[in-house]
Amino acid sequence: MDKKIKRYQLNSVIAFFLIIIACQSQNKPDLYLYKNDGKIGLINSGGIIVLKANYSHIGKFKNGLAAVTATSRAKNNYHKILDTKLGYINTEGKIVIPLKFQHINGENKDFSEGLAVVKLNNKYGYINTEGKLVIKPKYTAAYAFNEGHAVVELNNDYHNRLLINKKGNVVFNFLDKYKQQVDSTATNILVSNYQLSDNKIAVYTFTKEGKTLSSVLDNTGKVLFTKQLAKIKSYKNNIAIAIKDKCKTGSDNCFMLIDHKGKILTKKLYYPLRRIKQNTFLAGDVFTREKLVINNKEDVLRPKIEKGLQINFDDLSNNLEFIRVGKGGYGGYIDRNGELVIDIKYMSTSAFSEGLAFVKKLDNTVLCIDKEDNIIFKIDAKHEAHWSFPFSYKPYLIGTFKNGLATLFMIVDGKHKIVQVDTKGNFLKVKEE
Repeated sequence: MDKKIKRYQLNSVIAFFLIIIACQSQNKPDLYLYKNDGKIGLINSGGIIVLKANYSHIGKFKNGLAAVTATSRAKNNYHKILDTKLGYINTEGKIVIPLKFQHINGENKDFSEGLAVVKLNNKYGYINTEGKLVIKPKYTAAYAFNEGHAVVELNNDYHNRLLINKKGNVVFNFLDKYKQQVDSTATNILVSNYQLSDNKIAVYTFTKEGKTLSSVLDNTGKVLFTKQLAKIKSYKNNIAIAIKDKCKTGSDNCFMLIDHKGKILTKKLYYPLRRIKQNTFLAGDVFTREKLVINNKEDVLRPKIEKGLQINFDDLSNNLEFIRVGKGGYGGYIDRNGELVIDIKYMSTSAFSEGLAFVKKLDNTVLCIDKEDNIIFKIDAKHEAHWSFPFSYKPYLIGTFKNGLATLFMIVDGKHKIVQVDTKGNFLKVKEE
């Protein structure tokens, strides 16, 4: 990516620091983000305003609700925030839970299993979909519910983390369970993943000798096993990715598969190793750096991907027909067999969706192309159109067509805008408020 694009992205971070990208509801008309006077709202596919642009953040719709945050700023200093208040809207754009909570970054504010994390007086608790506080704010950290449980923290002490149920009752203290079953002299414990998965959760600790030990607990606090590993990721179907540090392979870390009893399932060590589907993984050879797709038995499911190619993991995990790859700062596409189908020649590429993708040329012109690399329409370089978003929390993928519309960042009439474009290059007009 060239320096100009990087500078533009940095400016976007500053200009849109409090903007969280559009949201989408299930089984409802698609909703899209629009921007007016520095604030954001929602429109439908016809350009009709569903939620007026009065907000700095809009989260993802979960359980029919999405978090919205209104931010007050100093008149003569945009970057000086005076106050932020968070509440929830329904899919019709109506505020159903008043804006009375403090803002929370990321996905924890999204509803999960009927509850959402909220923040009051710098303490965290949980509300239900009616806005009722069902677990009072008393924690210094709190994470989303999964499998009926959530991880919380007391007294700003990340070694004092608890697993609670939906009634707010403590199921167990992680450090206490570790001391009771593994090492009574332990003074620290860290949670690897902040959610139960497969009724299991991993923790790790550092020994006096400088070693890292990882343990896996079930949802009652029973320690299933302990191994000398840097970290164990989330379980699915009783299989997890484990990380070993200080490998003797030229890599600082290497990866392997491990089962729920602590048995190492892979004969080889990989770097990287990422889960695509339940029992399918993108694996990199620690020596050759070639990437391949394997199952939990290490059977190769797809041909090796050329050494040196950077592969887009999201495209792979979403099982797209064409997958973005990069090399030497340029991007192109391969198919599921690893064959190059669109040359690596573009400065930036988006995921293919509905048969189309956005690509950026050296001169900053954006093209919408089909799978044959034919140009469907162009967006002039002066608009500096792009689909990059620098935050990890992405409620909606920019640059992806959904029911014939895609969202892009652009400069229009000298102003930073968030626009929707159809598959023929026509821009959606927002009806004036």
